[in-house]
Amino acid sequence: MRFPYVPRYLMAPGALLVLSIGLGWAIWGSSTNPQSAPAGATLIGRCALVHRGRRTQVWQTRVETEQGKLIALTSQTQMTL
Repeated sequence: MRFPYVPRYLMAPGALLVLSIGLGWAIWGSSTNPQSAPAGATLIGRCALVHRGRRTQVWQTRVETEQGKLIALTSQTQMTL
């Protein structure tokens, strides 16, 4: 799996949980700043809902090593359809 898609896969279940039934969403904007991870490192991803408005959601995804070293920070804006 290519790294830029990892934050999307981590964020998607959360986005679906906060949507009303029958509504869809689309990624409006996404920004990732990845760093290199040590070879063989186990990575841990966490997502948090930063903003939930009527038409948009903003999510932040952090990918870290087990030791807490930040590997990537992604901000994504979702538009409710």
